Formats: sequence, C-alpha cells, structure tokens
Amino acid sequence: MYHPVINLASAKSAWRGLGIYRAGKVLTCEKTEGNWFEGTVQGSAEQPYHVRLSLDHPRNSTCDCPHAKNRAVICKHKVALFFKAVPNAERDFLREVELEEFLYNAALKREAEERHREIVSYVSKLTKAQLQQELINALEELDSRDQYSRW
Repeated sequence: MYHPVINLASAKSAWRGLGIYRAGKVLTCEKTEGNWFEGTVQGSAEQPYHVRLSLDHPRNSTCDCPHAKNRAVICKHKVALFFKAVPNAERDFLREVELEEFLYNAALKREAEERHREIVSYVSKLTKAQLQQELINALEELDSRDQYSRW
C-alpha cells in the first residue's frame, strides 16, 4: 500500500511530483521535528515554492503554490519533497505501480479466459442450424458496425 502522501495525492500530482523530483527540482530538503520535512521546490514560478511536509499527517502539510496554498491538498511539490525526504520511496512507489499493473492484467486475463469458456460452452450446445444462424447474426452485426464507422 502506498504511503499516505501518495494515497492522498491525485494520480496526476503523484506522477508530476515524481517527475519534479527526478528533474532535480527539489532544491532543499531537511528534516525538522518529528516526521516533518521542510524544503524548497522549483516550480513554474520564478521563485521556488516553500513546502512543509508531515509524513504522519500529510493533510497538515503546506505549500505556497497556487494549487495548495491554504488548502489541505497534496500537490506535486509536496510529493516531490516526499520522494527526496524518504529513502527508497521512488523505488517502492514504482514497484507498487508495477504490482498493480500485473494484478490488473492478470484479472483481465482471467476474465477473458472465463468469457472464452462461456462462449465455448454455449457454442458446443448449439445445433448446426442454430450455429449457422448465430454466425449470420454475428456477421451482420459486424457489417452494420463497419458501415457506421465509415461515416
């Protein structure tokens, strides 16, 4: 399971934050008290953004960027500071993404295999005349879809 900083960020902010971190735009990062980190992150503005990040309570974190200022959102700058502050966070994040993709693809494969078994079972019970009619119906359906796609 992802760290709360990543879980609370939108997918867009998580990936953009990783990109900012990888681009070396986290200019400073220091641990203050407890699990708080403070740093500066270069964004699109001329001046870098000031970020205070709580690993324990990410919604209490602050960033002076327009997206997060005075809001309890996890912006891309907070995510970038998170990747800088936490050793192996990038590696762990990417591993979890890969695992999710693997599990998603495995589920899709299982669903496709189950659907194939259902189709084989259905077709094997049809008479020759029923099978011919089903084939005609399917070909007509494909033809009508193809006609609509020509427009």
